[in-house]
Amino acid sequence: MYDTAPEDHVEPEDCVEPEDRAALEPPFLSTGEFARLLGIQPESLRKSVYRYGHYFGIKPERRHNNRLGWPREPAMRLVYGKRSPGGERAA
Repeated sequence: MYDTAPEDHVEPEDCVEPEDRAALEPPFLSTGEFARLLGIQPESLRKSVYRYGHYFGIKPERRHNNRLGWPREPAMRLVYGKRSPGGERAA
């Protein structure tokens, strides 16, 4: 049906250099994504924002769809400490 072989197919992420992939990630995590990384229930994050306005100093932003968006960089620092997700220590 197609003239090209499967090995000719290039996925979009294959065209991006590894250091540029971070630029493609959205700047916010959803409440569910952040909770899953922390190993807690999403309701715990929502409750902390309701009571204190933040979760361990991270203040979410109200998105246009009225959901909370957690800033990716501070969230990843909380989850992984000073290390990157790959396991190497940050310089």
